[in-house]
Amino acid sequence: MREQVFGQLTPMSLKSRTVVFHSRQVLTHVHFPVSGVISLVTPFDDGSSVEVATIGNEGIVGVPLIEGGSLAVRAIARVAGTTLRMNTATFLAELGKGGVLA
Repeated sequence: MREQVFGQLTPMSLKSRTVVFHSRQVLTHVHFPVSGVISLVTPFDDGSSVEVATIGNEGIVGVPLIEGGSLAVRAIARVAGTTLRMNTATFLAELGKGGVLA
């Protein structure tokens, strides 16, 4: 089972300042940072924003509560690096099975 899950991961290089996803954008992938740092920022109506989290190789970025869901934050690569990404539907299905990801 573990091999099936790992087979669903695709490496992705991120340059500094790359937007991984925008606020309220439908999430299509979750990201497991291998190196680098991704910041989650909350945008305000006046165009300003505040950083609410930083995620490195210990975390996951872009997990929606439901398939087709979004988050109220924007994810931006602050330090260049690599992530392993997985389709959101696959990720949520694996969580539902209580398998390797649970």
